[in-house]
Amino acid sequence: MSEDLIKGLDEPNLDLNKIKDLLESGQKIAIVAARFNANLVNQMVNGALAQLQDLGIDKSQVDIFRVPGAFELPLITKKCASSKKY
Repeated sequence: MSEDLIKGLDEPNLDLNKIKDLLESGQKIAIVAARFNANLVNQMVNGALAQLQDLGIDKSQVDIFRVPGAFELPLITKKCASSKKY
């Protein structure tokens, strides 16, 4: 890995105040995860949930959608985005 890429991993690209404002206005966070390769994917989902909790985001504000595999990820992600709920 290049040094620039590794350096960038520690710097969040998200405006956390904007995320908190959206969540206070009733928006939720959707996590779309594949069932395929569950051991690895479950670790990633748990890591995401832990990070959100560290940011003060309650678990009730997060919905997790499980899909069979990678092929279905974009479809469900698009449905979540178009619902305007997430």
